[in-house]
Amino acid sequence: MTGHAASLGTREKFLPLLADALNPFSQDRVDSAWEAVPVDLPDINDAAFRELLQTVDLVRRGTGSRGVLLYGERGSGKTHLLNRLRRHVIGNGLGWFSAVPPLTLPERFFRHVLQSVVEDLLRPGSSGLGPLEEALCGLLLEKETFALPVTGGDPAQRLSGLLAQRGPQDSPTLERWFQEIALERSLDPDVMSVLPHYLARTARFEAYSWLLGRPISEEALARLGALANIEDEGRARDVLRTLIRLLPSGGALVLAFDQLEGLQVRAGDLEGLRAYANGVTGVLAASPNVVVVSCVQIYFLELLRGPKAAIHASLFDRLGQDLSGLRLLNRLEARRLVLRRLEVRTDDLQTIRRSLGEVDPFWPLSVGAVEGMVPKPGIPVRELLGKCRGVFEERRRALLSGLEAAVAPMATTLAEATPNPLVASLEAAFQETLDEERKRPTTKLDEGVYADGLLRLVDALNRPGVQAERSAIADVDLILQCGSERLGVSVCHSEQMTSLAARLRRLVEMAEALPRHRLTRLLVLRDLRLPISKGARKAQGYLRELAEKGNLFLRPSAEAYAALSSARRLLASAAAGDLTLAGTPVEMSDLKSWLSKETPAPLATFFDGLVETVDEVAEGGAAKLAKDVPDIGNTAPGGEASVERLVEYLQRVFLATVPDAAAGAGVSSARLLELVFAHPGIAGFLRGAPPVVFLSPDALERS
Repeated sequence: MTGHAASLGTREKFLPLLADALNPFSQDRVDSAWEAVPVDLPDINDAAFRELLQTVDLVRRGTGSRGVLLYGERGSGKTHLLNRLRRHVIGNGLGWFSAVPPLTLPERFFRHVLQSVVEDLLRPGSSGLGPLEEALCGLLLEKETFALPVTGGDPAQRLSGLLAQRGPQDSPTLERWFQEIALERSLDPDVMSVLPHYLARTARFEAYSWLLGRPISEEALARLGALANIEDEGRARDVLRTLIRLLPSGGALVLAFDQLEGLQVRAGDLEGLRAYANGVTGVLAASPNVVVVSCVQIYFLELLRGPKAAIHASLFDRLGQDLSGLRLLNRLEARRLVLRRLEVRTDDLQTIRRSLGEVDPFWPLSVGAVEGMVPKPGIPVRELLGKCRGVFEERRRALLSGLEAAVAPMATTLAEATPNPLVASLEAAFQETLDEERKRPTTKLDEGVYADGLLRLVDALNRPGVQAERSAIADVDLILQCGSERLGVSVCHSEQMTSLAARLRRLVEMAEALPRHRLTRLLVLRDLRLPISKGARKAQGYLRELAEKGNLFLRPSAEAYAALSSARRLLASAAAGDLTLAGTPVEMSDLKSWLSKETPAPLATFFDGLVETVDEVAEGGAAKLAKDVPDIGNTAPGGEASVERLVEYLQRVFLATVPDAAAGAGVSSARLLELVFAHPGIAGFLRGAPPVVFLSPDALERS
């Protein structure tokens, strides 16, 4: 029985359900190794998977750390395979796994990797504990016999609960045990002073922040017993090495890096790749139990090892000690994958198919349509799913309109199945990413976004007279050329005022010898959501001194950060072939052209404002700057000094009437409301009698 034989009443009853049915091919990509995947057919890319497992096994057997280059066509399933590897490693107790997001700045390699490793090792598993917590509890169980309950789950889990229940009087004992472990294993003293506070929950958030490399106050450092924050690459490398040494015997730490193509801002830019290769080599040399998986497209593999290799052969030999390649899908594999998607992605679809009497399991597609999508060399998974998604939507529209005859030729081209223009799709992709970034808490700010994002944005917009390049100067993250002005950009996000003052002091010293560095000025960037307290007199003094010497201090808004982060994410995805339109990768040239001609408003506001400020300063000189310097140094136009005062005031009281908050910020009530509405990430407004303003959840979380 076929759909044509189904009664008219049956078709009228069930076909409308097709309008709301989920397109089983709507998810055509995996963005993270931690993301839940809709379907995983083990025999697809099974050879590459087994090669990865062989490398993990070699490392677990004590042969030393190894690097693996996982290569394939774009959309062939590299991230999906990392997902499978992660589930296998963790599920079978083979060790730890960390999926490292695309690097913001290669020069921050160890700090970036440390943050990713800490987040993943403290991610709760089935026991309710993170892998690092389980390992620490295991070490403590070896050190001391505890009166644990006879029953009630894993011993490490019960020990963690027992430690959390202990009072402050037990802290010295716990710290002594950790100190003994540190001496036995030659571990970093600061790390082993901080970890007990996380495990016993005595200062859990502060310990977590310190491990991530986020600056904390002197008072918090004293509570944790740590001497200093993790503020440079050498310190981050030492902390990372200690965490790896806590891995239980016989285990391996798998570090997975994806989208390496995004390390290149433009063709010929090799500095990011070299910094990455040096960083990976450093990790492999420092620890004997690490597997580093680097995912690249086939063309990029040739860039790494070809006649004009981007990195030295010795670095490639460490990075790609093992090679593992992904195949394209053949027709049999394509049929199996499509059928599996149709089976598991929606029960509604199967109900409709059976009710209409359709016996073809590929309905509303067909076997012939699927096979027609696969050329002889094969097809990448993402391209297949994109084509199926388009054909599914066309078939759905035809069935609902009663035009079954119109879809008789099922082998629809991708262009026919994708009516949306490129511009509209890019606008939607940017807006979606921007919305995600707007929700990012301020505790997740990454200072690399400003330097790397600005570098990529300048390249994409291609404005006359404006160029950017990576910096090799200490404390300068980026060099920005605007006309005759050559600025050293320094992103100063430290929340610890002593550390901030120390960096600003070094910049003041650098400002005395700018010609030696071929610079005309310094540009200090600090996110507007990071206040500088009135008590930070040294930092204020250095900012004033910098401004008086003709340098700039700009405070980008939360919207500017979100827009820059969104742009760099899209550019990195396009470089890796992961930015797609109906399964077809968006070319980098098309994305850059769109950014240049149709620059989204938040990006244009930030970029044009920055260039205009530099131009004004170049014309007005140091005298204009010094005249405009407020208590905390020169700011960008827009009342940032008033915002600083408002944040500092609200962090003390959290909630205040409009007149009180205006007095605290040193502005009029009308100006206060303008500031609040312009900076929703800082404060909110509640109408009522009387109207009040309050510290936003992001700023509240940070304070």
